[in-house]
Amino acid sequence: VGITESWEEFCFNFRGELEAEGLWTERVRNLGSRIKDVAERISEELSPSPTDDYATCIHGDYKAMNVMMGINPEITSAVMIDMATASTGLGMCDVAMHVHHAVEPHDLDGGGEEHLVECYLDALRDRGCEYPRDVAWRHYKLAVVDYARFFMGRMWKAATPETMEQKRDNRNVANINRSIPSAMRFVKVVEKYLTEIEDSL
Repeated sequence: VGITESWEEFCFNFRGELEAEGLWTERVRNLGSRIKDVAERISEELSPSPTDDYATCIHGDYKAMNVMMGINPEITSAVMIDMATASTGLGMCDVAMHVHHAVEPHDLDGGGEEHLVECYLDALRDRGCEYPRDVAWRHYKLAVVDYARFFMGRMWKAATPETMEQKRDNRNVANINRSIPSAMRFVKVVEKYLTEIEDSL
């Protein structure tokens, strides 16, 4: 089953939820095929060589369960674990995955998502890393759409409201795969970012 078919199945299973959020539009119903149409170009832009501008070592699976937090963050720094997918990439790929994997929708709404990304960029700047905001934001939006491609093709192909409810309390599962409000917010953001990307190509 490809991304287009998986997304059609998701739309069938979540029609009521999509309608309730005002997302039952032709553009959203075609999200799978739209992402498929730009997937190769997005992949090329998100796959730098080690010497390219903004290339860095990325974790590749930067989700909440792969970050160990100390009891007192002033004494013990967070530690990343499970580096099996570490590679050369763009740091915004890790940021995009972590934000949509771990952060609750009410914390992302009202400018929360933008604030988190800006905090990341400020931290880079404070450490002497130059990452122009327009470039960083483009990379972030590309990474969000690419994460949606992964999710549609792999995690959401059998998703239903019932399966999300069964996973609701499992913190090792992405918010967008165990919380309908998170999933609906993600769909809305992906459609917005994808439209911007399509308009720029």
